[in-house]
Amino acid sequence: MKYFFTMVMLTAMSCSLKPDLQAEKQKLLSLHEKARTAHFDKNVTGFLTEQADDFMNIQNGDIKRPTRDEREKRIQAYFDRVKFETWDDVEPPVIVISDDATLANTFVKKLVVLKLKDDSGKPILDTTHFAWTTTYKKFDGNWQLIAVTSTRK
Repeated sequence: MKYFFTMVMLTAMSCSLKPDLQAEKQKLLSLHEKARTAHFDKNVTGFLTEQADDFMNIQNGDIKRPTRDEREKRIQAYFDRVKFETWDDVEPPVIVISDDATLANTFVKKLVVLKLKDDSGKPILDTTHFAWTTTYKKFDGNWQLIAVTSTRK
């Protein structure tokens, strides 16, 4: 009987523990800001830190699952050829978190202005308006990016 009572109490207590969704939102906003900083600092390691090992990139009608090494090489090449002038939210990200705070999406609308060289070596500015969704999952209590779906105009 003691065992039954103990199990009932533990179950009741565990059901009443609700995650602090505002605190989780702040953690996700912090990751969003760290990604911005990594772009301006050209910090590939910092940029990839939040990404899960099993990561999906969805864009241009394709779903890709690049390895961490492939992602590192691609991002390094990208950072090497551009200088970020602007990487700013057009509006605050919309963040949706599951009730148990194990999955989350951020919906982002961003203006990105890059300085790069054209084919003749002349510096140019490239302006792109992005909208994307990032999907995060909690692993061992920490948010990790598992997917990005990106569009541009």
